[in-house]
Amino acid sequence: MTLLSGFIIYYDKQIEHAVYRKDLVNINNRISVFLASYFDIIFAINELPPPGEKRLIEICKNKCNILPNGFEENINNLFNDEFKTMKILNNIVNELKKIIKTD
Repeated sequence: MTLLSGFIIYYDKQIEHAVYRKDLVNINNRISVFLASYFDIIFAINELPPPGEKRLIEICKNKCNILPNGFEENINNLFNDEFKTMKILNNIVNELKKIIKTD
């Protein structure tokens, strides 16, 4: 989980800094890396091998029994409203944390 928000690689902080700088290319790059990790975690939780990079939302909806609340809506919103990027990312992380079992 620390890859999404935590101590090792601060994707959320990197994105926040890029948003602050209005560095659209870096925002895009960091969100891509963030989403790659996000989907890897979702497939791992569902005990499915990652299928690659295409049609991930569709594959998740069809094959994953465990998905964060607002899964598709959050991803769609992430790309439709740049001014709410950090709020949406935080929501994605918080919802993902809810489905990750930690002991």
